Amino acid sequence: MIVYIDGFRYMDIPAGTPGENRCGALDKLAQCVVAADVLGDAVLWFSFLPLEPGSEVTLPGIADVLDGGTVVLNNGWVIRRVPVITRDSEDCGTDTVGLSDFLERFSDQSTSTYSIEQQAITDVTCLKAS
Repeated sequence: MIVYIDGFRYMDIPAGTPGENRCGALDKLAQCVVAADVLGDAVLWFSFLPLEPGSEVTLPGIADVLDGGTVVLNNGWVIRRVPVITRDSEDCGTDTVGLSDFLERFSDQSTSTYSIEQQAITDVTCLKAS
């Protein structure tokens, strides 16, 4: 499969490469993004995700913060983060004093926001308790 990123770049994904499609608008321009683990030009796995307004993508919550400005998401992805992540716990009826406090309380009941512009996780949001 060949994925056209823009008019100048493309990604060649060989048959049998593990992947998933979570974007229902692959046939529409600028509606999806591709996340991929690559080794040089080789794609090890990929995921098509919906692009949201503001060039953002909603991802699973953060499971752990690593050294070097990266985080591990609840799905196992390791992604770069901004130095100070904005926390939104308003929908869960409480405020948090820092990212560690947020993760201790809401890691499994939250999402993270990836900014295409900043190429990093910028926010975490607590999901409403049901």
